[in-house]
Amino acid sequence: MITLYGQPSCGPCFAVRRKLDKANVPYEYVDLAENQQQHARLQAAGYQQTPIIETPTERFSGNDPDKIDRAIEEVRAMEVQRQQHTTELSRHQGVDR
Repeated sequence: MITLYGQPSCGPCFAVRRKLDKANVPYEYVDLAENQQQHARLQAAGYQQTPIIETPTERFSGNDPDKIDRAIEEVRAMEVQRQQHTTELSRHQGVDR
């Protein structure tokens, strides 16, 4: 899953949300204006601008189309793997019965 950290007045954050919605990938939006603890954690890690996009393997800031496309592909691949794993487990459970 992708976690998108943003702020209400952030135009690039809105654009990234729109892109993720259009791509139909699972993501969580965290409003940093309402979550000061996350905001402080990200600032301490050196992130000074939103949007901040976090995937299971990387974190980056800014509305970088290439990086966002890679994040979408990463999440899609993980979803496919998860579905395949679930299907395999279901098959094995059916055999065990």
